[in-house]
Amino acid sequence: HWYRERVASLHDPAVRSSANFDWSELGLIPTTARARLMFPQAFNNRLDECETKADVEMELIDDLVDQRLKDWPTEVPELDLTIDRLGGRRYYRERVERWAKEAFVMTRLESTQISEYSFTTDRGEVTVRFRVKGDQHSLPVAAASMIAKFLREEAMYRFNLY
Repeated sequence: HWYRERVASLHDPAVRSSANFDWSELGLIPTTARARLMFPQAFNNRLDECETKADVEMELIDDLVDQRLKDWPTEVPELDLTIDRLGGRRYYRERVERWAKEAFVMTRLESTQISEYSFTTDRGEVTVRFRVKGDQHSLPVAAASMIAKFLREEAMYRFNLY
């Protein structure tokens, strides 16, 4: 099928920017970007088993958050996760409790624009934030949005070739 071809890697020099940028000036530590691709058949199969599209999206987010928690750099005492809000949802505590496992989750804020939670693990403090228009408030969310758009365009390009 058209999507079985290798999607261009962000590590490919033709794709990656050659500009040197000091992320530490922004208080950020660069890390590996990850994406989960779900093609139509898999999405439709999951949608048959889930109540809403947001539930299917949240499963993908679960995988990404679990991976981020596993790959949390030891030199980083605080982990800050910002996620675009899904549809009209406002309350995410139950989901964050799944990620926190045994840790107690503190609800910091649940407003029309932002839902924020925190918990402490043996590694340090984790803050999880769901924001309306997260890409306008968070550089990592904006970068994730660009990566997702790039992957979508790459998939559509290969589909059109097919």
